[in-house]
Amino acid sequence: MKKVVLISPPEQHLLMEAGDRPNLGLLYLASSVNNSGNSAVISDLNHDSYKTLEKKLQGSYRDWE
Repeated sequence: MKKVVLISPPEQHLLMEAGDRPNLGLLYLASSVNNSGNSAVISDLNHDSYKTLEKKLQGSYRDWE
């Protein structure tokens, strides 16, 4: 099983209302990855910190497993 991290970059410096809702495209991709027998996690950098992203990449984040 492969682990995939899907990252939504920070957009708040471009748009005032950016990041106020989940990225639907990444949700569809994560669903497809999970349905194929792999594991996907989404990191939305409009809400997650870079520290949280680093933990997800290292596999030490609680929601990763």
